[in-house]
Amino acid sequence: MRNPRIQPPAPTAALLLAALALAPGAARAEDEVEAAIKEQTTPESTVEVGAGAVTNDNSRFGQYTGLRKEGPYGIGNVDINRRDDATGTWMRFFGRDLGYQDREARFEHERQGNWGYFIDFSQTPAYSPYIVNTGLAGIGTRTQTISPIGLSDAQLKTQRDAWTIGGQKFLWNNWSINLSFKNEEKNGSQLFGRGSSGQEFLAQPINSVTRQAEANLAYAGEKFQFNGGYYGTWFTNRNSELDVFGGTNSSTTSPGSNFQTIALPPSNSSYQLNLAGGYNFTPTSRMSFKVASGRVTQNDAYPSGFFVSPAVPSTVSPASGAPGNLGGRIDTTFAQLGFTARPLDKLTVRADLRYDDRADKTPIFTYFTGTSATSTSNGDNEPRSIKNTVGKVEASYALPVGFRAIGGIDYVQTDRNASDVRIVSTRLRTDETSYRAELRRSVSETVTGSIGYVRSDRGGSDWLLTTLNGGAVGSNLMYPMFLADRVRDKWRAVLDWTPTDPLSFHFVFEDARDHYTSRYVGLNDGSGRTYSADMGYTFAPGWQATAWYTRDDTRSSMTDCQASTTAPSPIPTSQSYCPNTAANTTWDARLRTVGDAFGVGLRGKAGDRWDLGADLQYFRDRSEQLVTALSPGAAPADSFPDIHYDRITLRMFGTYKIDKSSSLRLQFIHDHFKTDDWTWTNYVYGNGTTPAATDGTTVRQVPIQNVDFIGFSYLYKFQ
Repeated sequence: MRNPRIQPPAPTAALLLAALALAPGAARAEDEVEAAIKEQTTPESTVEVGAGAVTNDNSRFGQYTGLRKEGPYGIGNVDINRRDDATGTWMRFFGRDLGYQDREARFEHERQGNWGYFIDFSQTPAYSPYIVNTGLAGIGTRTQTISPIGLSDAQLKTQRDAWTIGGQKFLWNNWSINLSFKNEEKNGSQLFGRGSSGQEFLAQPINSVTRQAEANLAYAGEKFQFNGGYYGTWFTNRNSELDVFGGTNSSTTSPGSNFQTIALPPSNSSYQLNLAGGYNFTPTSRMSFKVASGRVTQNDAYPSGFFVSPAVPSTVSPASGAPGNLGGRIDTTFAQLGFTARPLDKLTVRADLRYDDRADKTPIFTYFTGTSATSTSNGDNEPRSIKNTVGKVEASYALPVGFRAIGGIDYVQTDRNASDVRIVSTRLRTDETSYRAELRRSVSETVTGSIGYVRSDRGGSDWLLTTLNGGAVGSNLMYPMFLADRVRDKWRAVLDWTPTDPLSFHFVFEDARDHYTSRYVGLNDGSGRTYSADMGYTFAPGWQATAWYTRDDTRSSMTDCQASTTAPSPIPTSQSYCPNTAANTTWDARLRTVGDAFGVGLRGKAGDRWDLGADLQYFRDRSEQLVTALSPGAAPADSFPDIHYDRITLRMFGTYKIDKSSSLRLQFIHDHFKTDDWTWTNYVYGNGTTPAATDGTTVRQVPIQNVDFIGFSYLYKFQ
């Protein structure tokens, strides 16, 4: 009887061994063949060490890598793989960009089909591309002093350091368990500020930790599969408040002179229990499901002096007996059921129903008293509950002559709550129905394409008008964009063409148009159009070229009103409207954003020792703002120049193989950045007319940046 543990050699290797056994020097040749076979079946490891240099200081090229300053940097990459053939145990270590600030590393140890664990580390910097010139003292701390003197440049940045550990264990009869825990520290400073009569610059101090834990139990059978588990998060902000001294926007009623306490993002936590799976009724029909229930809580204590912040008008007083924390609580419920089947050879159907409920059960409390009758606040906090019900039905049918027709209907219903006193019009329910149709066809062996159309119509319940604290109806000039009635028409066409084996093309065209129903002001319509093309060409053995181009064109039109007044009959006199006069102007704003992106790439081998490559990428974004006065006799609108962002990046590399284990690698990167964004030419904090009346901080960016990076490294491969 044949021993199942002994596998015969591959036919090619067996014939080669037999032939060599009859030749002179058969023993030596056989050893060489066995070594070649071992080389093909043993995992390869690589270590790369070297150095590189950046030619110029910059704020864009090294924004997320740390390669911002002129000078040298280390190059370090590691990929080590080890396998014990006797036990099927793998050990891997991976490290990327170890000489940069955006480094990451991962260690894995597993026995196939039995157990495994890993340890993962990643570090991600984020430098602000803007240079702040300020007299603010205490940047990076929770106590800061505003001063218009002693101005100097400050560079703001944040950094994330994340550790993740996890493991997997296969149990019995297709059961397995997965565990993981992640700890992420975030530190640094971000652009911040405050202001009522004028703007004053602050730097938000970042010192927080986010922890995530996950545990899953899974079963994978022939017909039934499922996994269920627990997911929890804990966010702790070590800077729960920012204490500010000085400036002109501070309250003198709090402790100290010109002192203000500003609350920063509070600590919070959440958990979720979930269960998901599927069942195969037949080889052509399957049911899937998912249910989850969780809770989000926020019980972080309010900062001292929070209720006497200058953000509260002097006529408003903190309510007696105000709680020490929000007591925030949101209960989440999620359920999804899906079904797919192929009842006929040519027909495939799919149905999906999803329910998502976020019930805000935060206690309602009157935090401030003394609000006026014309105020849009009554001093209460406003819980926000949202409930989504989503249904989808789709069918696909194979037609003659290579056509396939696809049709579907999607329905989304959103329910939400509303406060008795509102600052803007709202509605308790919105619903949107989308009808989809698509036609696909293989025109020939080298050409395939599809064209699709989607029409979406959003409506909802009657509008709830803005209500003031005294009960009167307030200004209701605008319907919020995400609640307004909207009709969207979207077309999509795709074409794949392979005229010859080494040459292929891929084209995509999309066009979407939106029409909104607004009252007096707000978004009227919008459109978006996308073109993209990709090409790949293999023009010689070992040489391949790629090219791509994408263009995005997004436009919108909206109406704005300089000021509102009470409308005459027959409109209810308690509502407002736009007078549309020279003294009280109505404006039309047409906004457009155009993005062009282009790239080419080349990969190839020059002889047996050289691997070469190059990539050239070009990006350009253009923003247009055209504002027109619609009212008769009104003064013309200010002219806003277009804003451009241009970036060109060239990457070239070459690897020279010294022998089968050693290589040398040379890389070169040229990065060109240019912008004429006038909003950040020399932005001045202040009250608009007299910047020095506040803190006089300025924010700017370097409009043109050219950076080169040259790197040289040694690679060693081993098994």
